[in-house]
Amino acid sequence: MPLPWQERFKRPGQFIKTYLENHGSASVAELHYFYKGEIEEENIRRKQLGEKAFHVPVYHSFYGYFRNLITLELVERVGERTAKDFRGPIEEFAFVERTDSRWKVIQGARERLWQLTEKGKFEITAWNDPLRALGFYPRTKKK
Repeated sequence: MPLPWQERFKRPGQFIKTYLENHGSASVAELHYFYKGEIEEENIRRKQLGEKAFHVPVYHSFYGYFRNLITLELVERVGERTAKDFRGPIEEFAFVERTDSRWKVIQGARERLWQLTEKGKFEITAWNDPLRALGFYPRTKKK
């Protein structure tokens, strides 16, 4: 039986799948931004209950996780968009550079958009543990 927080809180793969089902397509930076926000909201609630906070993944580790989903063919590239079309705060995205104390959009920067594949829509186990699905972990413990 899942604990109460497990019913509300999603693992990265579950979050990505749900987000893409609801929004159609998104960039990795957009997915990371909203996943990070969901974890931070849960951490506020957990702090009030005196529970340990969840780790908020950095963009690099989230992108590595996403690359595994690409390898498993759960998501596919569907296009690009320009910097003016992005959602979220500008410092979250790879198309900006820091100059002095301000963020500057790199001229002509584009972000790749991803959507669910047919396989990704129906797959269940690979979303929760893509490394196991790729064969990096054994299915049973050795004695």
